[in-house]
Formats: sequence, structure tokens, C-alpha cells
Amino acid sequence: MFTSMLFILSCEKEDVSQRPISQTDIWNCYNESEWSELKVRNELIGKWKWIYSENFWAPDEGWNTESENTLIEFSNDSTLNIIVNGDPENTTK
Repeated sequence: MFTSMLFILSCEKEDVSQRPISQTDIWNCYNESEWSELKVRNELIGKWKWIYSENFWAPDEGWNTESENTLIEFSNDSTLNIIVNGDPENTTK
């Protein structure tokens, strides 16, 4: 009995988190920004933590990915690294 109660309590459904920035704010930022190739490249250089995923076909069903510990790294030489839990998972140029 105790084991089944413990199992039920540990299977709580995770709430879908809210989008970290609204689509309106993204659109406004996009329209207020300069989009030259050099400007975009320089802004992206560094490590970025992946905190939210969203399906284009179901935008209201996004999920928080912050606990997945995924980093996206853009280097000066145009290398892209995907790092999960401190381990390199994929690299491309």
C-alpha cells in the first residue's frame, strides 16, 4: 500500500511553463533590429542556455527545457557546438 502511494505521488504531471517572451515582443524586437550578416554573427557568439522549446504547429504546447542542461555555443570561427550536461553532443560549421 505504501509503495503504491509513493508511486502515485512521484508521478505528478509537470505543468507546461509559460513562454519566456511573448510572440508580440519577439516580433517587435525583430522589427527594431538590424539584420546584417555580420551583426547577427557577432550577437550570437558565446554560450546560450536552451530554456524553452515550442512546436511551430502547436505553439501553445511549449515546454520548459531549462532542466535539460543544454547549451548552444557559437564560436568566432562559425563553429556551432551543442553541449548537454557538460558533454559535447554535436558540432557543425
